[in-house]
Amino acid sequence: MNCHTPFYRHNAGFTLLEMLLVLGIVALLTAMIVPSLSLPAKPPVPALVAFLQQQQNLALTEGKTRHIYWQPPNIIAEPGGQTIPMDKEIVLEINRPAPTGFLGKQLLAIFYSDGTGIASEFRVVQKKTGYPTAILYKIQISPFHSEIAYAFP
Repeated sequence: MNCHTPFYRHNAGFTLLEMLLVLGIVALLTAMIVPSLSLPAKPPVPALVAFLQQQQNLALTEGKTRHIYWQPPNIIAEPGGQTIPMDKEIVLEINRPAPTGFLGKQLLAIFYSDGTGIASEFRVVQKKTGYPTAILYKIQISPFHSEIAYAFP
């Protein structure tokens, strides 16, 4: 075989075009996967926060003021008497509103039909005998627009 013929080609590797195509595909796939890996997992909304949001929405849609009370071990919404049971080891440490103790109930929040409410601030705490107290999360309700904010420690 003559090495000087014009049709002779030595296939020892990839062409530049093939390499650029493969690198482009790898870069595209990497760009699609990396953002999902870097996002932290969002914790689920606690049941108490979801209950408060539901009561806030009911106040707006029904046009009635909703009072939320803590009567251990339940959270009670009035009118309607809807309740959410809390674990017996869960305690609420309430900063606002001031303690009432009316009929064994503590006022947690009021949602008015115009979208406002009273300022509330409390911590949801787990107390076990023999273990230190653990703060599960904190809830704050602003009086303007009744915004419900919660934070994990």
